This record gives sequence, C-alpha cells and structure tokens, in this order.
Amino acid sequence: MAKVITSSEHYQAIADLLRAEAYSEELTQKRYKPSEMAGGVTRVADENRETGIKIGETIGEKRILTAMKKCFSDRNYDYPEVEEDVYFLTNVAMMKEYNRGKKEGKQEEYDRLWDALQYNGERTDYTYAFRNPSSAQQVWTADNFKPKYSMRPTVLQQAFTYWVDGEVDFGALFTDRGLEFDTSNCVSFLQTWQNSDAIVRMPVIDTSKATNLSRAFAMRNLVTFEKFIPPKTKLQYGINTAFNGCYALENIVVEGDILQDINFSYSSKLTHDSLLSILRALVNNTEGAALTCTLGAVNLAKLTDEEKAIATEKGWILA
Repeated sequence: MAKVITSSEHYQAIADLLRAEAYSEELTQKRYKPSEMAGGVTRVADENRETGIKIGETIGEKRILTAMKKCFSDRNYDYPEVEEDVYFLTNVAMMKEYNRGKKEGKQEEYDRLWDALQYNGERTDYTYAFRNPSSAQQVWTADNFKPKYSMRPTVLQQAFTYWVDGEVDFGALFTDRGLEFDTSNCVSFLQTWQNSDAIVRMPVIDTSKATNLSRAFAMRNLVTFEKFIPPKTKLQYGINTAFNGCYALENIVVEGDILQDINFSYSSKLTHDSLLSILRALVNNTEGAALTCTLGAVNLAKLTDEEKAIATEKGWILA
C-alpha cells in the first residue's frame, strides 16, 4: 500500500526528487546536474511557452507532473490530490534547493535559485512567480524573498498574491538590497497583490502602460501607497476595482490623470491630503459621458464643498 504523505512532505519530496539525477532527462529533456534541476524546469516552461501555450494554461504542467508522479510511484508514495499548479510545485522545489544549499553556506545555491527564477536578470513575465498557494501555505515571505536582480516586469499577473506573514514594506524588499522595482513598462497587473494582507506599504507603482488593473492592490492591511501613477489609456478591465478591499489605506499620492471611474469607498481612513490628491488627478471630463469617483460617505464628509468642486467642476460625479 502506498504511503500517504502530508502537504509539507509532498513539497519536500518534490524537492528531493528534483535532485535525483535519474529524472533529470524526463524533467528537462536534457542532462543537468542535480543542483541545476530548478533551472532545467524553468527552461522547460520557456520551451513550452515558445510553442504557443497561452497564458492562463499551466505551462509545462503535464510533462513535469507526469515525471513527478513517476518519481512518487517508484518510491511507493501516494500522489496527493493537489490544486496547486506547476508554478507552485517548481517554485517550492527551488526554494527547498536554495534552503538546503544555504545551510551548507553555499553562495552558489543562492545564485542558482535566483538566476533560474529571474533568468539571469532578463525575466520580464512574472506571472504567478511568487504567489503563495493560500493563506495557510506561505512559501514566499519577506524573509526568503531576496531577489538577486532588479525587476522590470511587463507582466505581473498574480505575481505576489496571498502574502500574509508579517508586516511588509514591499519597496524595501528591493531598496534594502540596492535593487529597483520598475513597473513603467508593465502591461498586466491582474490581481498582482490580491489578498497579500502582510503588505502595509507600497512604493511608487507606475501603471501608465497597464491594460488590466483588476483587483491589483486588493490588500486589507495596506496603509501607505507612496505613489500611484494611473494608466494613460482607458482600460477595459480593472481600475474601478484596483483598490477593492483596501480597508486600512490612509495615505496615497496620485500622480497623473485618472481617466475613468475609480472607487476608493473601501478606504474610509484616507487622509484629507490623500483625498485631495485623488480629486486633483481626475481628468477634465470633456467627452460628455458620466464619470464617477466613488469615495464613500465617510470620506466625502472630510471634504468641504469647495474641495468637492475640484471634481464636480471637471465634470465628475462624486459618490
């Protein structure tokens, strides 16, 4: 009878099996040393991406999971029913590789992990890259997220969801290491930080080229947003839900024009200065179609009639 293993044993087993020389060819289509397995899996994902597998499908899942299942079967492990896709499996495995090497004091293990994760500094698509499986499974935290390279992403779809451990200054994760987090060329912010309730401070986030901001910043405990640069074109998806669930948000600076309906009604703690920053960023509505800035009754009560007129005189409805 196969041995039933727990979720934590499941991830540890995957990490161990990825080190197995016998399975390197199945997982990577080539021969790599055990310590290079993480990079090998990443390369398989890239190869499959190039064949045209669309975003939204699990990249390389079938091939990698088939090999993993064979590894489990050969060791008489019962393969568990899991919802996590291959991103979680391989990312956790790479973390296990790094942590094992770190205990041995090997800088090269850190380099291997982050060279693989960041494509030697060339990666721009970070879809799901550092997303945790759930609130209960914290694979990525501020303690182990230690990138080697600056990030200049073009895609951040669900890249940092479900970070719930600690109180995190997101920008400091980069600046403390002398790195940049530059989103000026990023197109997709779909649910990038959704449910990451550990994050209390965000740096400058430039969404000027965004096409999707749906629930991008839906963080329950976010207090300060250093600067938000809105999209320069109207979006089909998202700016009206970008700040959904930001119950703790107090401070935000908006730089640029808000071109379409936006909702800050979840953020009843916004300071007076923050509210004025939002109102001043509303574009002059010359198109005739109604535009609505939803602040909620609590926030509206903080404004004088003259301050509300900043919006209404530009053709906006305040709600």
